[in-house]
Amino acid sequence: ERIVIDVKNAFYSIDELSRNILFLNMGSVKQVRCGQFESEPVPITRFIVDLFH
Repeated sequence: ERIVIDVKNAFYSIDELSRNILFLNMGSVKQVRCGQFESEPVPITRFIVDLFH
């Protein structure tokens, strides 16, 4: 299962060498992934929270 969070008018500006996955393994949260989902017409940054089953 996962939770998807879209943030409008936001740019994901982490440099290319950085990882876009945060491994948590805490409670019901396995990891959080993020990245630029759309750039135009409205910039959207997407966060995906992956959950344990």
